[in-house]
Amino acid sequence: MTAPILECQSIVRKYHISPGLLGDQRTITAVNNVSFALKRGETLAVVGESGSGKTTLARILAMIDPPTAGDLLVEGKKVSPGRAVETDVRRNIQMVFQDPYSSLNPRQRISTILEEPLRINMRIDGRERGRLVAEMLERVGLGGGYSTRYPHMLSGGQRQRVAIARALMLRPKILILDEPVSALDLSVQAQILNLLAELREAYSLSYVFISHDLAVVRFFADTAMVMHRGDAVEMKSCAELFSSPQHAYTKTLLQASPRIDLAKIRQRLKTGN
Repeated sequence: MTAPILECQSIVRKYHISPGLLGDQRTITAVNNVSFALKRGETLAVVGESGSGKTTLARILAMIDPPTAGDLLVEGKKVSPGRAVETDVRRNIQMVFQDPYSSLNPRQRISTILEEPLRINMRIDGRERGRLVAEMLERVGLGGGYSTRYPHMLSGGQRQRVAIARALMLRPKILILDEPVSALDLSVQAQILNLLAELREAYSLSYVFISHDLAVVRFFADTAMVMHRGDAVEMKSCAELFSSPQHAYTKTLLQASPRIDLAKIRQRLKTGN
């Protein structure tokens, strides 16, 4: 049996809130004892309402924030924040953020943004960096002419393509996608999701897909984990989750998701009501 490429073992993340003039210090548990295993080539969706702990978990997986307790393993190797092993595995995990505009430096050209990971992590000359940048821009559907532009000169979908290209410059094995299409128009969402699906096949990527959009999750993911107030309350294949949810919160979440009743729409078109 193939070992998971990414494992969470009882991950906990707590925040200590400083007291005000009259209050006491409080502790908030954003992620509570979450465990899962991500297979190679799999897309795991993490779903739940705002405040459920999805983004906090994503930041822990991307090694932006350390867990308060628990272990994170990449290809079977335990990641210890602040130690050398973290540097070794960081290249294999990259993150695409929700807002492509705020995640890109507005003062840098696209070529500079994409070259930065290469300058920091790889000993290659400027000509080779330029070649890799041009190649990646083509791969995400942007021609070489975009390399000299600034982020404000691009549309939202084009900026997200740049953000995806930047995440792929070091050829990672895992992408953490934090609401990567929620800030985009519906037509552009479909384009970006199709691009991500193509890249997953081309580069043998594994995805952790953070989303509150269940329709997108049902289309895009293999497995889904439902989070509620920091807890992982249910995890199973998307087919099983949508057909036979077990936890009460999962059922409520699915019931609250908008549905299109085609039979009713056809009836209204016939009757004019």
